[in-house]
Amino acid sequence: MARHGITIGVVEAIQRRVSERVRKRVNVSREEGGRILRYPPGLFLVIGGVGFLLFLGLGLGFWVSDEPYGMKVFYCVQAAIFAVMSLALIREGRAVIWVDSVGVGAKSPWRWWSVELRWEEVTELRWGGRALMWYRIKGVAGTIRVHAWLGGRLLEDYFARHLSEEIAREAIAEANLVERHKWREFWRTRVDEAEERIEDELCQ
Repeated sequence: MARHGITIGVVEAIQRRVSERVRKRVNVSREEGGRILRYPPGLFLVIGGVGFLLFLGLGLGFWVSDEPYGMKVFYCVQAAIFAVMSLALIREGRAVIWVDSVGVGAKSPWRWWSVELRWEEVTELRWGGRALMWYRIKGVAGTIRVHAWLGGRLLEDYFARHLSEEIAREAIAEANLVERHKWREFWRTRVDEAEERIEDELCQ
């Protein structure tokens, strides 16, 4: 169990470090006055590949260890699950999000259709917490999930600019680790910042 705890600790440390860097460096391109958001090229290929090799090595190490047979199987199954999840990350890196003044859309590599929501159709915005690190945007046409590494601060700008305080304030405040008693002040500042940045970008 100690080995398992160390492994999880290493993975979480890597996730935090990558998150700090990627969140502010979203791969953005312009299209018809809006923005196309993609993961930085090769990011998930590297993370997924390294993760797969890491957990594959751990699995082999557990199998040849002196642990009881039952514990070997337990550790190896866990390592195999994480190895498969690492490979899935490579595919996840192909996700695309587009935003403009009309709404937000997403094309997930896990389904053949895309989902588009107009801002006035959005009924709920939720933050998945530090473990999941994604926004869940729910509307009439479906649900869009956007990871913080993909959306970054630019997506939050569009939320603050086009969604109501009632829908967006809590999620954005939680994502930025703002204390509850400071939410209202934070929201007013965030809306002003978003409006200024988006206007500047449109004028460029």
